[in-house]
Amino acid sequence: HREWLMKQFDGLYPFTSVLEIGCGYGPNLEHLARRFPDVQVLGIDINPNSVREGNVRLAELGFNRVRLAMGRADALPFTDRSIDIVFTDATLLYIGPDKIMKVIAEMTRVSRRALLFIELHDMESGSRHVYTEDGWVRDYRKLLNHFFSDDSLTLTKIPAGVWSEGRWARLGYLITARR
Repeated sequence: HREWLMKQFDGLYPFTSVLEIGCGYGPNLEHLARRFPDVQVLGIDINPNSVREGNVRLAELGFNRVRLAMGRADALPFTDRSIDIVFTDATLLYIGPDKIMKVIAEMTRVSRRALLFIELHDMESGSRHVYTEDGWVRDYRKLLNHFFSDDSLTLTKIPAGVWSEGRWARLGYLITARR
């Protein structure tokens, strides 16, 4: 799915900075750095081992414009509108209903141009948060309408060849919110 995700960034280029929330050890960031070598690529994660190992690995690969840091999605350590694109890849499904609006507000606060989410989306869930064995499923259009106009949102079903079974095949979407 990473190659498909990288192609989605092509339509937003040019941009100078990207931030992934919940980056783990940085596999998406490595792909971004290869595809867009002139872009500053950042990631935050709550796991100190992933951040440490990811920074070592990325440095060994020679990616000097990539940096991983410890951070929480509900308290991003960045100034307002300081990052062009902020994205998640199956991260918000771990955020409970008590924090999801704060997390989206933080991502919106630091983004200059767009938010991209690869998440489990279901318009039938309405404003409810439905917990499944794969994580939280939400109607992201309704959640994002608190921050963005409806005409600035695009929901793209993830193609069957990217995920071919399970909930991701049915509910996997790329949700894009543009400023």
